[in-house]
Amino acid sequence: MVTTVPAATPHAADSPTEVLDRAVSAGTIRSPGAWRLVELFDEARFSPHPMTEANRAQAANALKRILDELRGRR
Repeated sequence: MVTTVPAATPHAADSPTEVLDRAVSAGTIRSPGAWRLVELFDEARFSPHPMTEANRAQAANALKRILDELRGRR
């Protein structure tokens, strides 16, 4: 799905955050969970504090919403 939209196509050097951010910005993924997942990725990667179980649960929930959205487009 993401690879069919030129503005969202992943590049070899992209991190998962960059791919997801571009897909959300291009409108390929519209789920509110997508922005939350990007925020959590950034927090996990760049913050000095450890992520919590609550953060993990939020990320899993956001990912489920994104997958549900993409599966609904088949």
